Amino acid sequence: MGWKQWVHPYHLSWEPRSVIEKSIEDYDIQLYLEDDMAFTQKNLDYWFKHKDSLIAKGHNLGFLRVEFKNNERLITDLQAPLKSTKVLDNKCYLVNDQNPYCGFWIYDKKELKRFIKSKEWRFKFKEYFVREKSAIGWHGTNMGHYKSTLLPLEKSHKNLHTKEGAAIHHLPNNYIDHQVFCKVKFPIVVSNEQ
Repeated sequence: MGWKQWVHPYHLSWEPRSVIEKSIEDYDIQLYLEDDMAFTQKNLDYWFKHKDSLIAKGHNLGFLRVEFKNNERLITDLQAPLKSTKVLDNKCYLVNDQNPYCGFWIYDKKELKRFIKSKEWRFKFKEYFVREKSAIGWHGTNMGHYKSTLLPLEKSHKNLHTKEGAAIHHLPNNYIDHQVFCKVKFPIVVSNEQ
């Protein structure tokens, strides 16, 4: 019987990083996903469509965790609607200047190689709790790698709203009816008057 090293349960989510480092050349895309997140084809299509243009300009493509109550989708990690917008190449984006955490990260090989060389890859940053550090990726608060986290907006009627691919379902819905979280509806609607 071989010797087994025990890992503190809060550090289990850190373990995949050694596997990712060893397999960096084997995959074009790698994703860290919490086990209770429903990442769909719609999310992947959204990422493919927007990530290159934003990375080229130094920005991160944002996602929003959502939970369901009746027929509404509520955003888990925001306490108030996002309001600030930014225009890049004649496209309008909503700036997530509150909380870019979404329970996962996804990078292509080029961006992931850069991430692996960073101090954040080795969890050398203060924000976030032990388990959340794994899932924030390289776009966390005060990390400084990206200028901002942006969510593409699309027009409907007289307003702009966040795209469907930005919503990723947090399956347990355990923040519904929380006194702080799940107070903002998805999609976020922004007045086109701005």
